[in-house]
Amino acid sequence: MRQRGFTLIELLLSVSLISGILATTSIFYIAIVSSREKSAVITTVEESGARAIDELTNLLRSAQSITMPTPGISTSTLTFVTSTSSVAVVSLVGTSLTLTLDNNPPIVLTNPDVIITGFSVANQGTVGVSDSIKINFTATKIGTSGRDESNYTTIFETIVTTR
Repeated sequence: MRQRGFTLIELLLSVSLISGILATTSIFYIAIVSSREKSAVITTVEESGARAIDELTNLLRSAQSITMPTPGISTSTLTFVTSTSSVAVVSLVGTSLTLTLDNNPPIVLTNPDVIITGFSVANQGTVGVSDSIKINFTATKIGTSGRDESNYTTIFETIVTTR
């Protein structure tokens, strides 16, 4: 009478084959999740910085005048008179870039999940001619996994000439 079942070698081969498939699948899954998180972090930082630069560019191009910084000076605050005669102040409050119009509550220009540092404004224009404002800041987002590869930092810089 012949016994039915698997031999020890057949069981070991099956278990090792299934283990290999599961390990490979797990590695690919982890890589995909990590890549997706990194992509989301980069997108958040790039969109937040670009949105702030675009907003400041539009406001400065239509500004009546730049109050601070004066030509040849670099500061951490930008003050100007908007096209609607409001006094606008752009500064770093905590880790967010903010715009304050006529002493109203500040409007946050950047995503609250993005850390802004090194905000500087330099007026490279000529007195009495035009103002050429150089804006520079660093944007950073720390990924949710806490691993260094999920963090992202970039520098945003633009020069805006008033009309």
